[in-house]
Amino acid sequence: MHLIKTLEGFGSPIKFDGEKSKFWTGNSSSPIIKLDNALVDKPKQKITNIFALIRGTEQPERQIIIGNHRDAWCWGASSPNSGTAVMLEVARLFGEMMSFGWRPLRTILFANWDAGEYNRVGSTYVPTPHMLSHYEADIYM
Repeated sequence: MHLIKTLEGFGSPIKFDGEKSKFWTGNSSSPIIKLDNALVDKPKQKITNIFALIRGTEQPERQIIIGNHRDAWCWGASSPNSGTAVMLEVARLFGEMMSFGWRPLRTILFANWDAGEYNRVGSTYVPTPHMLSHYEADIYM
């Protein structure tokens, strides 16, 4: 809060829903603030990505990726889990369609990323040579 109070009166007040707030935009005469962001160096932590694959019948080398991260910085149920709930329901529906003999033309990959909030570690890990490099992702949802 000290940082926000330091900017008070510099620039224009930021409006939310048409009302002035205690936040200001700052301007060229605003105080200069030096920020030292000391990161905590922790040893490597194990992450777990989860994948499910429905192989395509006509173009199996081409794929559609349906994915979502499942971690959160805070309030974990609101950020990732709404997307995970939708992804799991789509996977359930595809499984039900498969029980009636349906198969996709292209491969469908369901991906549930870990460490998505922390530097996108989980989702950037995938395109490594030993994983899915032989696929072309046409769509990512």
